[in-house]
Amino acid sequence: MRWKVETKKSYLHPDDLLFPDYKVIISVANISKVKNHEMLINAFNKVKYKKVKLLIVGDARDNIDNLLNAISLSNKSRDIIYFGPSNDVFPLLSIADIFCLTSIHEGLPISMLEAMSIGLVPVSTNVGGIPELLDGKCGLLTEINDIESYANQLDLLLSNDDLYEKYSKNAKDKIKEQYNLDDYCRCISSIFFGIAKKEGYKMKILFLVNCSGFFYSHFLKLALSVKEKGAEVCIAAGNNNKKHELESLGFKVVLLPLSRCGKNIIKEIKALYSINKEIMNFKPDIIHAFTIKPVLYGSFISKVNPFIKGDVISSITGLGSLSLPKNSRDKFIWGLVKKFYKISLSAPRSKIIFENGDDMKFFIDNSISNECNSFVVNGAGVDLDVFNISYEKYNIITIILVSRLLKDKGISEYIEAGKILKDEGVNVRLLLVGDIDKNNPSTMNEKDIKEAHDKGYINWIGFQNDISQYNKLSHIACLPSYREGRPKSLIEAAACGLPIITTDVPGCRQMVDDGLNGIIVPVRNAVKLADAIKTLSSSPEMMETMGNYSRSISEKIYGHNSIRDQFYNIYGIK
Repeated sequence: MRWKVETKKSYLHPDDLLFPDYKVIISVANISKVKNHEMLINAFNKVKYKKVKLLIVGDARDNIDNLLNAISLSNKSRDIIYFGPSNDVFPLLSIADIFCLTSIHEGLPISMLEAMSIGLVPVSTNVGGIPELLDGKCGLLTEINDIESYANQLDLLLSNDDLYEKYSKNAKDKIKEQYNLDDYCRCISSIFFGIAKKEGYKMKILFLVNCSGFFYSHFLKLALSVKEKGAEVCIAAGNNNKKHELESLGFKVVLLPLSRCGKNIIKEIKALYSINKEIMNFKPDIIHAFTIKPVLYGSFISKVNPFIKGDVISSITGLGSLSLPKNSRDKFIWGLVKKFYKISLSAPRSKIIFENGDDMKFFIDNSISNECNSFVVNGAGVDLDVFNISYEKYNIITIILVSRLLKDKGISEYIEAGKILKDEGVNVRLLLVGDIDKNNPSTMNEKDIKEAHDKGYINWIGFQNDISQYNKLSHIACLPSYREGRPKSLIEAAACGLPIITTDVPGCRQMVDDGLNGIIVPVRNAVKLADAIKTLSSSPEMMETMGNYSRSISEKIYGHNSIRDQFYNIYGIK
């Protein structure tokens, strides 16, 4: 089956719309007198081409009785299908050949643009902006209620494949060149910024985050770029770790009483009040929130406070430990969080950014977001000049894992793999870079880490500022995580030309073309992890080939400029 549609509100089952050996004419428009469906049915009655179906899609308004009566009286009633309304017309358009419009008057119908974008050829009445759209090259025109001419135009397209293909190509090209949605958005934003500049208006962007250190390490380049565009930027964070550094770069920094792991209801209400107060004081045009609490609280406040007018952009940088419930209590809490997500992210001005398609699909499938307001951006990006390939390496084959020391990052499996390799006498070193995160419920026990280090299973060097130095000296990057957004540590490692070993979970699997730039292993499986390390570390040629492939991927999709442009499209900034 080529496609699938939602049938809850449909008059037919989708299987009824598979027409082998038939061509399909489609009309997508509300059922009203203005749309003049009677003309279409009367013209279809006169079409001479034998194997053709007419599919009518649209919501019944003031003319449904006339439509159904016209269908029942048609001499081709068996070939006319009234599908009813549909929230997803693309699958229906994809089975059609000709798009029909018989309106008495029109502006510029979106349904026709959508049909042309996939190569359908329109036949339309000569109304509104349609003659300019079709331009004699992308479709055919007739006068209103000229039934004979309309039928002849349909027959011409149905029987002349060469003419149809010519118009179809022209239609697709015209939409791509003149009606591209991204170009339209950039045009509108350009007009907006032009007006704003003339009036001396300075766009305001509020970044809402748990931790100023996280923002500084991941999204500083984004903040600097919008500031260079002339925007006034405020960073509201739950701590002051990077306050001095951010202020020295010209950003306004506000401290919020926001804790990542806080569960005291009074303190959480205080956090909500403080976020609301800051939004009202700063009056941002765009609120961009990162991680669970800022996303939930910022979106919720923006939804319930009618005085907040800015767009709300929520970055889901992974679903976190809560999405991996270990008991009934965790499942209950995760269920509540999903409901809160659904409430908070349902505001009309809300846009949700994900770092991988799996997380986006999860939100859409659970009706938390929808396809129209959901976007994928490939992480936070990387400085390709700082993180680059070096041929100076440690003397011993070194595998590097850079992460907070959490169970959910697969640290236990990494240690166990180190034990397996040591017991088998494999001459490699498992470098572990990162610190204990005591505020996270998934944190590792420092005693266990030190014990593994002392036994030689791993080489733990704690938190380090210059990660690029350690990546460049290492041979293989590893992250056996249980779930990620788009792991920054692997993005940076790929930019340094390292092959990657990671798990088959959301966020991690997107980092590896299995067998090309690394190896994907099952999650929570130390034996398979150790096997992958042995396989890769024993082949210098494989490491080099995969490492070069990693670098090429980074240059294509993970550079800061590429990531910045993806955010700009969502912001509406040219």
